[in-house]
Amino acid sequence: MLADSGVRRGSDMAKYLPLGAKGVLIGRAALHGVASGGAAGASRIIEILRHELDTVMALLGAASIEDLIGRHRYQ
Repeated sequence: MLADSGVRRGSDMAKYLPLGAKGVLIGRAALHGVASGGAAGASRIIEILRHELDTVMALLGAASIEDLIGRHRYQ
């Protein structure tokens, strides 16, 4: 399953992955980045989302994506 519904923050990614998503699509965020700054804007959006995801993972005590999924996946 790929998640692509309302992903606007890194915390959204941290919610989808433990719920079973194999990937999270960030189309709208990337489009906003392209519209405001071209390729550099899209790269900046990806950096921002990654930083937000890293922050959320640190707050949850997860050192890696695998750790986040393994500790919090609902069965």
